[in-house]
Amino acid sequence: MFKSLKKDDVIGIIEFNEQPKTVLKATPVRKIDINKFSRIISGITADGGTDINIGISYGIDEISRYKSNNTLNQIYLFSDGNPTSGETEWIRIRQNIDKKTRGNIR
Repeated sequence: MFKSLKKDDVIGIIEFNEQPKTVLKATPVRKIDINKFSRIISGITADGGTDINIGISYGIDEISRYKSNNTLNQIYLFSDGNPTSGETEWIRIRQNIDKKTRGNIR
């Protein structure tokens, strides 16, 4: 995936279980050493619960650091998809995402 990115693309990585951790702050690809990137990816392991709500929230915060009308921001979530800690109700998780990205839900 990394090799398919353009030099001006920005990538950041948030690792989460019950707590989020930024393992790579949103950074333009041209400033990232591929060996460092590979070490970061290799160091990610599944452990603990799954707080999808907080993981996505941190992801949204991270991509907003490079917010621009000329960019397409995307979040890729790699998870077992089963929220087991923090907010576990999917409807509330979706509402929280909507509030963070667009405003309040009616």
